[in-house]
Amino acid sequence: MRNQWYLVIMILATAVFAECCRGETDCIVEKTNGANPWTHLKFQDDAKEFQFVIVSDRTGGHRPGVFAKAMRKVNLLQPEFVISIGDLIEGYTNDKERIKSEWEEFDNIVKQLEMPFFYVAGNHDISGPEMLEIWRERRGQPYYHFVYKDVLFLCLDSEGGAKEFKKNHLDKDQQEYFREVLEKYHKVRWTLVFVHRPMWEKNRPSWLEIEKLLGERKYTVFAGHIHLYAKNVRQGRSYIRLGTTGGAIKVGDVSVGRTESICLGRFDHIVWVTMTEKGPRLANLTLDGIFSEDVTNILLADAVMEVKKKIDQGKAIVCTPIKIKGEKLVNGKTQIKITNFAFVPMRVEGGFRGHPQLTVNPNTIKEYLLPYASRIIDVEVKAAEPVKVEEISPLVLDSTIIFKAPFYEPVKCKVTNRIIIEMSR
Repeated sequence: MRNQWYLVIMILATAVFAECCRGETDCIVEKTNGANPWTHLKFQDDAKEFQFVIVSDRTGGHRPGVFAKAMRKVNLLQPEFVISIGDLIEGYTNDKERIKSEWEEFDNIVKQLEMPFFYVAGNHDISGPEMLEIWRERRGQPYYHFVYKDVLFLCLDSEGGAKEFKKNHLDKDQQEYFREVLEKYHKVRWTLVFVHRPMWEKNRPSWLEIEKLLGERKYTVFAGHIHLYAKNVRQGRSYIRLGTTGGAIKVGDVSVGRTESICLGRFDHIVWVTMTEKGPRLANLTLDGIFSEDVTNILLADAVMEVKKKIDQGKAIVCTPIKIKGEKLVNGKTQIKITNFAFVPMRVEGGFRGHPQLTVNPNTIKEYLLPYASRIIDVEVKAAEPVKVEEISPLVLDSTIIFKAPFYEPVKCKVTNRIIIEMSR
């Protein structure tokens, strides 16, 4: 009887332990019969799940430093690997030395990654026979596949194939290659397709052949090229067109704020993908939203707070009123005093708004001040013809104050000054 009770106790203990520590989770916790300070103990630790990052267009009018910054931030996230969707160099040249130099520059950037990086060819990477030749020398054929944890990755070449350059096209050899791959791996749990150009948007004939080969399997497609993020649903599957990771960001001459830019799909980002049993789960992470633990420190934070107070009090940029003799203005002067209250250098960039009656010289300011330094700028104001003081609206100066401590993100503050015109007494 004693042994039977011992057996019952062991079974109950095992059940409690199993609830606390599902799978291979290294969790040891004392569970009570009453309330516990957690929601549940079903940890997200499925061995079949994994995370990786997709990076988008670096080039097509690249902005220096953005992609390299993204690579540093990817290291913070520690995915299992990184995959691109093309446009890694500027290209569009037949100068082989220049092509090789651009690839050397790019390869040195991705060398800082602590995990594998998978290349996908874009139009800026293969824009002619010379570039295709160098791609093959450095990377082999421009289309391939791999399987990771029962997920099939297809990396297509939308610039033709391994034999010749032809944009918006997947040649017969490439189609046959992926036909054989898809036949071989017809039982994988999911298929992920990476192609630079969103060829489905114009129903390119060779793309339609790939869709036929994909058939009824579960799959998701990723592309870039347009530099604007958009999600499409086609054949009941998600087709994702990425934004940029350093490539040119522009939509005609439209100038919009952050919220509008996101709605337009106009932003620098990486895609954090968690591969689950139900398919890929995506999180778009903008580059200005990923920071290391050293994003700031207590000394810098306190200093910025004090400087911000000075700025809000109107002490960082002070403009004197324009005083004139008599009732009408022909010309006048004002002084702008700029003071840096910080222990780091400060830049000021600003300009006067257009005025219907007055011209200003200089009409822009661009100053660099060392810590705790001050500077005075003389500004001249002229009227095209004498104008009564009471009929003149104030001059408006819009400025941005920028502080940059070594190894930290810059701090930017917007300042608006209104300069009045008054008669001297």
